[in-house]
Amino acid sequence: MEQTNGNGTRRVAVVTGGAMGIGADSAEQLARRGYRVVLADINKDAAEETAAALRRDDLSVSAAQMDVSSPESIAVAFETIAQTHERCDVLVNCAGIATLVPFIDYPLDTFLKTMQVNVTGTLLCAQHAARLMVRNRWGRIVNIASVAGMRVGDAAQELSVTHGAISRHIRSLEDNLGVLLLLRNAHSTEPTPEGARLADGLSRAFNLIQTSVEQVRPGPLTLSCSASIMMYWLLPRLGRLHRRHPGLEVGFNTGYDEVDFTRDNISVAIRLSTIRAPREIEPHPLVDEWVGPVCAPEYMRATRMTSVGDLERTRLLATNTRPAAWDDWYAAAGHAAARRPPVAESFEHFYLQIQAAKCGLGVANVPRMLVRGELDSGALVAPFGFVPGPRKLVLWVAPHLEARPQASALVEWLKDEFNQAEANALSS
Repeated sequence: MEQTNGNGTRRVAVVTGGAMGIGADSAEQLARRGYRVVLADINKDAAEETAAALRRDDLSVSAAQMDVSSPESIAVAFETIAQTHERCDVLVNCAGIATLVPFIDYPLDTFLKTMQVNVTGTLLCAQHAARLMVRNRWGRIVNIASVAGMRVGDAAQELSVTHGAISRHIRSLEDNLGVLLLLRNAHSTEPTPEGARLADGLSRAFNLIQTSVEQVRPGPLTLSCSASIMMYWLLPRLGRLHRRHPGLEVGFNTGYDEVDFTRDNISVAIRLSTIRAPREIEPHPLVDEWVGPVCAPEYMRATRMTSVGDLERTRLLATNTRPAAWDDWYAAAGHAAARRPPVAESFEHFYLQIQAAKCGLGVANVPRMLVRGELDSGALVAPFGFVPGPRKLVLWVAPHLEARPQASALVEWLKDEFNQAEANALSS
């Protein structure tokens, strides 16, 4: 049924963030109810793709470029809408961003960007739309946002299809099964109990298929670890791995968080004991993580650092991935942290923090295993040595690969290398 105003003109709906997620779903629902819909999105190509998919169902949908963080982009987009359609009867503000970071570590620039998109952008879009609505004496503005709306969009991206295609396949599956699989509303897209059971069963089935294929046709192993471990610990030892197991094929993946072994195609992962292991994994213990302050020898001399109390007049360096590293070290070393200076500079990763310390920018608090080479060469010094920190290193092995001789060989080599490195460090 077409949505028209009093003189028979079809009403126009503008949906920001309409290329995917709840925005795309809202646009499709409006189009099926007879609105002429404009998908306004920062990603014009994605919006065009979603619009084209909906037009194949004979729906009136077009795409427009709009960056809701830019007042200029919003103004240009609504001017184009006014010239093309001469009206805006419905505005659905779906454009939004979300960055999941612990509250105490939330970067100011990320907060300001989020406010610019989610709040200021919503206000400006509503103002432009309202001016067109006043002109035609009718209008509706709906503001919705949800991180859950990204889920279907994530699936579409992973499968390299449009959001609309995912939505249509889900509806087709619901029709075939005769049950509702997803609850769709303005705030989220959540699975029904039937949908959750189906997803769980299919996930286990697909995992079983993947496991069976890999057991019949084993490929190269993939070892996952953090970029810092890769750079400072693993790469310098790869020659020994190749000499010990010349026929062993190993690829690499950088990561330090949770793992889906089947989806991510990971064989073995080096992780901290504080990271939650998948439910089917029994972690293999490696070594304790020893931590301590390090700096360039010139920086130590310039700051006359001879005791822990001297850290008060230094620049403390940290990483975003482990913001509590200094607190952990003070506690593990048994030093009072009451007079500890604040962190002067924080870096994205340990390898950047280590490089900053080598350049004389301050004192870094790092795991010993990452700076063994720099300590041996004299590029860095450890004024107060190292102590066992609150974390340990463990290995996770993909369950379907544990029986493979190649995986066992890699695991044993890693254990031997870690144990030998710790023995060398303790004896030096």
